[in-house]
Amino acid sequence: MVGLELKRHRTSPISYGCYLLVGAGLCLSLLPTVCSTSYPTSFSWVRRLFLFASRQRTLLQVVGSSVSLAVSALWLGYRWDFRRMSEDFCKAALQTDLKDIAAHYQSIPMRDEKENGHLSTSPAGFWVAELVDERELKAPEIVAFVGLDYSASPQGYQAELKRMTVSPKYQRRGIGSKLVNTVITHARSNGITSIGLATTAWQPAAVALYEKFGWKLVR
Repeated sequence: MVGLELKRHRTSPISYGCYLLVGAGLCLSLLPTVCSTSYPTSFSWVRRLFLFASRQRTLLQVVGSSVSLAVSALWLGYRWDFRRMSEDFCKAALQTDLKDIAAHYQSIPMRDEKENGHLSTSPAGFWVAELVDERELKAPEIVAFVGLDYSASPQGYQAELKRMTVSPKYQRRGIGSKLVNTVITHARSNGITSIGLATTAWQPAAVALYEKFGWKLVR
């Protein structure tokens, strides 16, 4: 899961902005070198720019290199902090609901004394999508999973959609949509009228998926 989040981080809007700033800094530092080798004969404003760059060679190189190095350092520090937070998040998940999925999400029938001994299940649940080899030559491969938590008693809604994850190899194939639709159908059949969830700004595809199913951004 950490690897998946780091991959998403590399393609986040913040990362793209850092790439552009680093590229701009490199271009600025290399501009005096390019300008000192040739001057365009046409377009007087371009010629003036080349002359200025050649005269301010040291200044432009210092500024350009400083911008590239500073942005690179900030991005690497941000990425390190992001990795640390992702690892902490995964460790916390493995110590809470993912430590015993069947028990936390009550995905196995439980005997309820109030039901006179009949087997009953909780509105919570945990679903796993598997890739099955029709020839049965390979073991089924888990490609996605999602949970519906009914035990956290969140404020403002009755249940929470959690741990929505799709393997990068199988994204953009409609698997996430099918899982979310399954959760919604299950929740409705159990009388749940509101489901909350939490996601991050660097997951625009996930945000778009949830908005497609009617979720509204709160903060």
